Amino acid sequence: EGPWVDDVRIGELGLFIGQNILYLFDYGDEWHFRVELEEIRTEGRKPREPKIIEKKGEAPEQYGYYEE
Repeated sequence: EGPWVDDVRIGELGLFIGQNILYLFDYGDEWHFRVELEEIRTEGRKPREPKIIEKKGEAPEQYGYYEE
C-alpha cells in the first residue's frame, strides 16, 4: 500500500519528462485522466496555473443537478 495522496507532493514522485501518469480526479465518480509530464522546472520561479492543452469529447458537469 502506497502513501496517502495528501501526504505526497508531485515533485517527490521521481517522475521524468515524457512519463504518463493516471490521475484520479474524483474519488466518488472515479474520473480518470492520463497526464503527460512535459517539463520539469527546478529554479525558484512561481508555478503557473495549470491549463488544458488537449481534450477529447465533451466534459461532463462536475457538480450537476440530479433528477430524483
